Amino acid sequence: MNRELAASAAGGKAMPDIAAPEAASLSAPAPRRRFGGRLLHALLVVIMLELGLVLLILPWTRDWNTNFWTLRWPQVWKYWVSPYTRGVISGLGLLNLWYGTEEIVPHGGGAASPRGKTRI
Repeated sequence: MNRELAASAAGGKAMPDIAAPEAASLSAPAPRRRFGGRLLHALLVVIMLELGLVLLILPWTRDWNTNFWTLRWPQVWKYWVSPYTRGVISGLGLLNLWYGTEEIVPHGGGAASPRGKTRI
């Protein structure tokens, strides 16, 4: 049908098929480099899990009370040692741990993820 449209646009003359020689000369596509993607994904998961553990535990240790910020600005100390502030920071740690474990666990439902890309 495309040739008929091209022929009618060219005044009844058949136009040569330009895409056919290029398609025949192309070889198989190069294999995707998946090792680098997997390595970066593993590194991201490790960083998220470590950061999550640090943010979960650090606010409840003795080191949290004596640090650069509280020694430099003493007026910040009462907010820094507040259980609410510590809870918020620990909550961020829990979010990092949850997201890190979500990246590890493969989700069912086929080879494609909900975003349409293949999970590595």
